[in-house]
Amino acid sequence: MSTAHTDRIERRPIVLLVEDDADSRDMYATVLGFAGIDVHAAQDATAAFDLAVVCRPDVIVTDFTLPGPDDGAALCRRLHADLRTADIPVLVVTGSTRPADTEALKCAGCSDIRTKPYLPDALVSDVESLMSKARRSAEAC
Repeated sequence: MSTAHTDRIERRPIVLLVEDDADSRDMYATVLGFAGIDVHAAQDATAAFDLAVVCRPDVIVTDFTLPGPDDGAALCRRLHADLRTADIPVLVVTGSTRPADTEALKCAGCSDIRTKPYLPDALVSDVESLMSKARRSAEAC
């Protein structure tokens, strides 16, 4: 006799890490990987947006200052303007303490802002917190 049951396959959470500095990108990716999180990486806003559409990460972590025409705020605006990526929380990490930069990021719709130096343990904690908030929000709908 066969019993019907469903096994829920849990996928590992995915973070899209947008960082042009290879050393920082490798360090953050390693720490997130040790925390059980799959990491996809991009070096600029254009590649990040394209990758976000394809891999549908649970959280995007981006540097504020990126090479090319778009910074972290422009990436946030583009992500939130597109229905395919609008619901993905975005954590912006910045070395800037200028109030104008912080205000631009808030207006762009980023979920959280952290200032460098940004310790790897804090990154993991913040990513897990954003994923938890997103799950609670999705369950409430």
